[in-house]
Amino acid sequence: VEARDEIIQRDLEEARRFQRQMLGVAPRIPGALAEVVYVPLGLVGGDLYAVSVDGQRVRLFVADATGHGVRASLTTMFIKSGYEAVRRSAPDPASLLAALNETIAHTYRSAEMLFSAACADLDLATGRLTISSAAHPPICIVKDGEAKMLEGGGAFLGLRPGMKFKLQDHAIGPDDGVYLYTDGFTEAR
Repeated sequence: VEARDEIIQRDLEEARRFQRQMLGVAPRIPGALAEVVYVPLGLVGGDLYAVSVDGQRVRLFVADATGHGVRASLTTMFIKSGYEAVRRSAPDPASLLAALNETIAHTYRSAEMLFSAACADLDLATGRLTISSAAHPPICIVKDGEAKMLEGGGAFLGLRPGMKFKLQDHAIGPDDGVYLYTDGFTEAR
């Protein structure tokens, strides 16, 4: 039993290294500061993030697979793969969520991969922030020391094909902050 537990522990530690490598680090962005804090409850987690830069557009993405542990962490691999497949062609966050939903709902329908997600595009030249959400905790904007929660609504991704998501526009100033997080942040003690 101890030998088996040791093998399982080594496998989980390897899965943790793989998951961290898959998530990567936030890129350096001229004119903006992007930071990531990722602390799963166990060795592996069901949350993921992505930060990408395309010219003057910074795209922020965060998702949270339903469940915990190994199953949720495996789901993040499929979500990340689907995200990478659609992120460049999606012109805005709502389109990205719709395309990602189509990918997951069609490809993995029998696996019941459900997850919440939020996506935000920030135009560094204009300060225009566009956001969309799918059953995810609200995006937080901090302006002049005041936090404003931007409720997004929407249904879980992976639930069924054909879902649409709302797009919201906001103005961001040079010293404002934009925060995307999962329910793990609000549940942490």
